[in-house]
Amino acid sequence: MFDKAVVCTDLTADSASLVACAAGLSSVGVREVVLTHVVDVFSDNPDGPDVGQEQGHAFERQIETLETSGLQVRVEATVGFPAYSLQDITRRHGASLIVVGSHGKGIYSTPFSGSVSSDILTFSDTPVLIVSPAVLSRPDAMACQHLLGHVLCATDFSECAQRAFDVAAGLVDCGARRYALMHVQDSTHLAGESSAVIAEFDRKDAVRLNELRECLLRLGADEVDTEIVFDSPSEAIASRAESGRYTLVIMGSHGRSRGGGQSTLGGVSDSVVKRSEVPVLLVPEAAVMQGNTTEAEVL
Repeated sequence: MFDKAVVCTDLTADSASLVACAAGLSSVGVREVVLTHVVDVFSDNPDGPDVGQEQGHAFERQIETLETSGLQVRVEATVGFPAYSLQDITRRHGASLIVVGSHGKGIYSTPFSGSVSSDILTFSDTPVLIVSPAVLSRPDAMACQHLLGHVLCATDFSECAQRAFDVAAGLVDCGARRYALMHVQDSTHLAGESSAVIAEFDRKDAVRLNELRECLLRLGADEVDTEIVFDSPSEAIASRAESGRYTLVIMGSHGRSRGGGQSTLGGVSDSVVKRSEVPVLLVPEAAVMQGNTTEAEVL
């Protein structure tokens, strides 16, 4: 599924926890990691790509963590705007996944926008796995080893959500067998609609969800639950992400706006990442996963 991942580090204790989690990514097919440290050009004291002795030791420890788990490791260190630099590194190495923490120092926070993970998603054509502080604070750092236990895939049936479903479907080959498919009817947007109109939306969306369910079952999944919720998408998906029922949340990095186009980042996905108790995989519409074309693409 994902054979090569770019893992972002700022060489702090927080990023050591992220690297420890990333060491378990062989569960989704990762065999090689590009351990990347980007010194933010917008920071007060960019120190260049040559790290000091203490940071060098941190790099060595993180490399050892990854290699001990059986992963091949390459190292990149540079100065730049992290979102652009990470995309450049991802493309040069042909990586299919970017792994970041959702907040912290250095690579995780910048005066430019306040959120490097958000900036990465703005420019990325590669899926981004975001690991929250709640996950990184756990002493066992096992979350990335158990990503496939129970996968929640949230969809609004947009093109971006279709790409996210394609990624979710591709995980069946990696061993994912238990899924939950979720669609949220936005209660704010439907507040003025009659019960008959809402019922018709529910009927059509139930058919769509069932088609996605049947696709996963044909691919080899054992259990696929479906759910339609009338609520705020941010609240409904975030509450499930923090419930402890799932091991991975997958969704498109952008959803539908009220006008039918794409909404900006910082809405639903931001709320889900902030509250999630498990890693969140955000998939941009431009993402194309080799060997992962599903029957659902023609639906």
